[in-house]
Amino acid sequence: MKKTTISVAIAVMLSCQLSVTANAQNQGSPSVETVSPAKAKAIRRLLELMGTEKLAQQILSQLLPMIKRSAPQVPDSVWADIENEFSSDVTSGKLMEVIIPIYSRQFSEEDVKGLIAFYESPLGKKMAAALPKIASESFTAGQQWGFDVLERIRGRLKEKGYSVSTD
Repeated sequence: MKKTTISVAIAVMLSCQLSVTANAQNQGSPSVETVSPAKAKAIRRLLELMGTEKLAQQILSQLLPMIKRSAPQVPDSVWADIENEFSSDVTSGKLMEVIIPIYSRQFSEEDVKGLIAFYESPLGKKMAAALPKIASESFTAGQQWGFDVLERIRGRLKEKGYSVSTD
């Protein structure tokens, strides 16, 4: 049950997070595509203004303890290595390089410049400052919603006479 709840929570939270960050929802393996250096630079600036690295670190800090609780047999040293590895993906720019093509597909360079102007405005700065709290609350709400959905699905299956596992 924990694994299913975690998977649902992760999916919901990531969906909410990506919606919050300007609807860049085309996840998956980044395709091999060329983004002009000027456009890539503008997208990096936009992601910086949006606090994308901070949000990614926050997501990791919320996910890892949940996953850690589901695997208590794993030593703390292994968890520390895992945390360092994935934090490094964020701080090294690896995450940005995956996200840039997604934004490039969704927005023209002029769109990106407009979004930068928004995020440099007082309202945009307020939005960027609120995003970590929004993401955190969305994560918590998504966890609860995922758990509720799982329980409702189990209930429906039981009503129809199916045996439902609780692992």
